[in-house]
Amino acid sequence: MKLVIGINILFLQLIGLTCLSQVDSSIIPPPIRIYVGNKIIDSTTVRYWDPKLSYHWTGEDTTTINYYDKINDKDLSELFVSDSMMVSYGGSKFAKIKRCEFLGFIGNNYQRFYVHFTSISKNNKGQNEYIVFGKTKVMGTICNFSGVLNIYKVLLSNFVYNSDHRSGIMNCHIKLYEDSSKLSSGQITGILSIGFSMDKEGNVGYCLDGPSIYEAVIGKWTSYKTHQSLICNWGIDRIPGSYCWGCDIPSGWEVFDTGAGYFWPNDYIKNNGWDNYRDVFSQDKKLSEQAIEIENETWWK
Repeated sequence: MKLVIGINILFLQLIGLTCLSQVDSSIIPPPIRIYVGNKIIDSTTVRYWDPKLSYHWTGEDTTTINYYDKINDKDLSELFVSDSMMVSYGGSKFAKIKRCEFLGFIGNNYQRFYVHFTSISKNNKGQNEYIVFGKTKVMGTICNFSGVLNIYKVLLSNFVYNSDHRSGIMNCHIKLYEDSSKLSSGQITGILSIGFSMDKEGNVGYCLDGPSIYEAVIGKWTSYKTHQSLICNWGIDRIPGSYCWGCDIPSGWEVFDTGAGYFWPNDYIKNNGWDNYRDVFSQDKKLSEQAIEIENETWWK
């Protein structure tokens, strides 16, 4: 049985597995520091992925061009919602792998948060605007949502891999409205960032070795009823605001994601929806197989 889960894509390919798949000042998560570029910053201060801080570029030429207007000529719907992902590594031709499901958390206790886009279509009446439908799941409660995704920044590297591919960064505003008839429903706002690759024919897919992330959201969920907000982040492979790369953790601080090269939820948070994820890697073969089956459930159908 193939595991479908969000660990480092290249690592999973090597071992024969397939991957799954604006915080405001009023939201104060536990003290977790994350490493962004050459700066160590408190996770409570992160508002969006800034290309000058959050990405690295591979190659001699690290300059970029503004590709915002030109990207409007393309329909990127398949990039977000198709069952498969087109990926490139080191300027290789695009390869198709099973789409990764997101890993996510909501709230100060890092409760596991599931989100799946079921449909995205381009709105030809607005520049770089897409209409979004999908579902969320928290603690077994599933809720439909609809919303809008607006691309507002696109940078394309001038460095060309193997005379074929160039990597890029795409930042998007998202606003998702959950079904208000459901208990504990609300709206999600935030910034979605994608590291992409473009070949010489203009085809767009995910870039595995240019920008340092594949797809990630820093956002907040706000209750319709109470108007209170919770941090709500998700991503492919890793979750923004949950890890620390190359930094010393001060005494008394904790890091949610303690994995080296892959996502691994800390022991102290495992009972907030992460126990099954951890069971996938159990030495108990039966327990691991059961956990894999649960992780692979298409809960949104």
